[in-house]
Amino acid sequence: MTLRELKKVLPDEYGAWAMWLVPFLAGAKLAHQWNGKTVLWFFFLAVFYVLKNPFIEWILKNSVLFRPHPSKRERILISLAFPLVGVAGAVWFFSQTDLTSALIAAGIGIVLALFYLILDVQKQGRSLIGQWVGVVLLTFAAPLTAVALGGVFNGPALIVWTANILYFAHSIYTVRGWMNSRKRDTASKTTVRLFRPLFLYWGLTLLLAIAAVFLRWVPAVWFVLLLPTTIFIGLFTAGLYRRITIRQIGFLEVAHTLIFSALLILLIP
Repeated sequence: MTLRELKKVLPDEYGAWAMWLVPFLAGAKLAHQWNGKTVLWFFFLAVFYVLKNPFIEWILKNSVLFRPHPSKRERILISLAFPLVGVAGAVWFFSQTDLTSALIAAGIGIVLALFYLILDVQKQGRSLIGQWVGVVLLTFAAPLTAVALGGVFNGPALIVWTANILYFAHSIYTVRGWMNSRKRDTASKTTVRLFRPLFLYWGLTLLLAIAAVFLRWVPAVWFVLLLPTTIFIGLFTAGLYRRITIRQIGFLEVAHTLIFSALLILLIP
């Protein structure tokens, strides 16, 4: 399998990869597990992630087991193999951890996955609600990983999950604002009007963070997690959005996601 072929069958949306990789690392830190078991759990998460992509089709077309053409029976078998491997792995991991936490995590994960699947079948995966459900589902890797690696579904797990949701959801409004700025009828609109949803969202996020510190749910030092995105949004809406492409936005998002992930992992006790 060449690198070019691999790019065709694996997801190429860097943001989506980050949305479960960063929470995965945070979940491993919550469980204090950095060993072979963590690597194995990463494999099972990756299996679930590539299910929605043409990876299975590539296997059917290129594997010597299915030449010259796979039969209907072979297609069904290989299509079931991936989810069964993922489910078997999850069951094995959850059977060795706290039962209550495992049931809660599995239940939430199944509900979110079904909700997103329904939206995707209805071609609503790219809608605002579809994008939000996608963010919530992918970032659920944080508490899911914590539970799978021997932790519990508790307050810290919820806080880390929420922090990931609030961080990654800003990209929804960043990209939508950039796309609106490229429309012909937006030439006369001010920056505030173009990015109003982004400003409102991030303002609400800041208020929630202040409330969390005031209620002593998180230490005040956790405010540092908001700095990279606050600076990025400030520079972006100050005029940077007029001079960059959507690909460059992606690179900038990756850069400050690396900063966010490093800070998050350092802050988790």
